Amino acid sequence: MVPLKAIRERIERAGIRDVRRVHGAAQMAVAMERGQFDADAYVTLLQRQAGKNVLVNAVQQEVAARIAVISIIKVAGDATGEKQADLVEARSDAVTQSLLGWSPASGYSLFTAASSRLLDFDGQAVIWADEFETTYLIRKVP
Repeated sequence: MVPLKAIRERIERAGIRDVRRVHGAAQMAVAMERGQFDADAYVTLLQRQAGKNVLVNAVQQEVAARIAVISIIKVAGDATGEKQADLVEARSDAVTQSLLGWSPASGYSLFTAASSRLLDFDGQAVIWADEFETTYLIRKVP
């Protein structure tokens, strides 16, 4: 299980401009449905991909996890979003710097950057995703 709470806390403590609250995937789903964002960023697990088992009569697999930090940047008075481009880039860079090379818990590899992309722009807010990867082992011995 990827420790998403530790990731949220790391971002909150990073001192990123205009990021005061960081929530999880459930809160993000509600915010998207209502169009009302009560946080500046959301952290969600996008994917876990397990590798092949390397043991006989037991299980040990490396799992690659991809996490997204979804940033919400409100666009007051700028229907084109052009004025927000610098804010989006600065936020993305700050989020990347706060997580890159950091491990969320013992047994997890250091975060690496995976991708960044625009998710939505509706004239009210820019929704941007920064994605990161880490790996960890799962094991079951009878």
